[in-house]
Amino acid sequence: MACLFLSILGNAVRGLGQDVGAKTGGHASGTSALKCKVWARNVKSSDAAQVIRKGKPATIHVELTNQTPNPIYLTQMTVYLSRATGSRLLPGIFDPEYYAPVDVEKKSAPGLTAFREGEMFPRGHLPIAAGQSIEFEIDVTSLRWAKMIWSGLSLVTFFGVVEDGRFDEYLSLRTEEAGLPSGLESNRLPVEIRR
Repeated sequence: MACLFLSILGNAVRGLGQDVGAKTGGHASGTSALKCKVWARNVKSSDAAQVIRKGKPATIHVELTNQTPNPIYLTQMTVYLSRATGSRLLPGIFDPEYYAPVDVEKKSAPGLTAFREGEMFPRGHLPIAAGQSIEFEIDVTSLRWAKMIWSGLSLVTFFGVVEDGRFDEYLSLRTEEAGLPSGLESNRLPVEIRR
């Protein structure tokens, strides 16, 4: 299931500091429609991992930039954690171990009413105007998390499900432009979970 999900989302980022954009048919080849960049302010070097400790917020900063002359609508956003040395689905792509859906309009954990029947990922509608950049923060410890093998809704607190260790943290986004759905992933951030 994870392999199919990743193939739908497109190419994964294979290193720190890279941006990946959603590619749509109406643009020149190689042009990104939406650019997504995430970072943690309290990390001094791009090689250092953000340390996440119980009882303290773990904020990631997100910047989305619409690089087209048309509005783009963000419809889904999910935070993933993959083991830094986890099992590989494909060369350079690690199997995500944990996930947490994000309400795209509130930029926080979605309420139970946000989920449509039979869906594990809530849908929203956040417009990003042509040429617009938006920035916001997400405290990943305030989201509801689940293991990827879990088939139900993610209802567990961060430290209730995520184990200690080193992970890569990234966002997976679903968008719509001119009625065409697309997907992209952010760059990956190294994080270390310590209780």
